[in-house]
Amino acid sequence: AAAAAAAPGIKKVKTAVKAALDLITGKLATDRDDKEDDAGKEANRLLRGVVGRLAELLSLDKLDDPAHVGARVVPALNTAPARAAVDHYALMLSTSNPAAEPESNEARDVLRFFLESFTDPQLARGPPVTRMPSMVTLTPMYSEEVTYNAEDLRKTVDGDNVST
Repeated sequence: AAAAAAAPGIKKVKTAVKAALDLITGKLATDRDDKEDDAGKEANRLLRGVVGRLAELLSLDKLDDPAHVGARVVPALNTAPARAAVDHYALMLSTSNPAAEPESNEARDVLRFFLESFTDPQLARGPPVTRMPSMVTLTPMYSEEVTYNAEDLRKTVDGDNVST
């Protein structure tokens, strides 16, 4: 009885999950011929592999079996963590803006420019992390007073200004 009552909701979730996985493999993890370098193609291949493995682990076809739904799915949905996950997923699927795309045109343009910069072949690759300069900022704690006079701020240490 519980499996029959849950069936419409489960079918809806199954359809939505399959659509999300298809979107990832069909749109996001698709090689863009001449615009994709070898690293991008490898990342897409790995993403398609992860999505395929996720689809195997989810065993969405088992959701068509009322015995499986009654024995496994319904009892699992009665737990608090599962209920929270389902509620979050339902909210994500029902919102008018599931990708959390900014409403402001300017914010969308800035975000689009930032994301497209990852695939821009004209931008030089950064150095490996081991060769990147480290940056440290000292932040005063509580009411610790930190005062520097103008002469201290103009000093250079190893050729760098102390204030920068």
